[in-house]
Amino acid sequence: MSKQEEYQKLVLVDRVTYINNQLAEGNSLNAIAKDLGIRESSVRQQFNKAGYKREGKQFILAVGKEPVTEKIPQVVETGKALQEEEPAPRSAYVNANDFTALVARVEALEQTLKESLDQVARAAESRHILIDLPKETQEARSTFRINGEVFKQWQELQKKCPGVTAKDLMSQALWEYINRHDMK
Repeated sequence: MSKQEEYQKLVLVDRVTYINNQLAEGNSLNAIAKDLGIRESSVRQQFNKAGYKREGKQFILAVGKEPVTEKIPQVVETGKALQEEEPAPRSAYVNANDFTALVARVEALEQTLKESLDQVARAAESRHILIDLPKETQEARSTFRINGEVFKQWQELQKKCPGVTAKDLMSQALWEYINRHDMK
């Protein structure tokens, strides 16, 4: 039995597992598809239609999507469906690659949540001033004149926010002004 025939007999979840394993071994999707005798675009379209998206070198099932465990139409080199086969019973197992990918996504969400909570904690410490700036690539320096009364109030604000640097306060004030008055 050829690789293409073996691949065509797999349910979608098992096809995704097969492709992900090949990708993890360093093979390109184009090379894998060529080895199977099908087009790379057919594989991608089939996975995308079933709710999978490519993240790095793996196809991951989108949040809220159910894995397709029924037999699907065969895909041949022409990209045309041949015949529908009898559906396979719903799978009762979790694939190791899918589980690993799910764990990785949960860990990434945990990291994002931790960063957000740290940001909220810093805001609470600094009297509810939230510093939410773009990632700094390089620090810039500028000298400018400012209204005397505004400067006095600026100094008072700095005293009330000991956990926040003057640079971050000024950057946040300018950032909010820019975003509020963006004239694109």
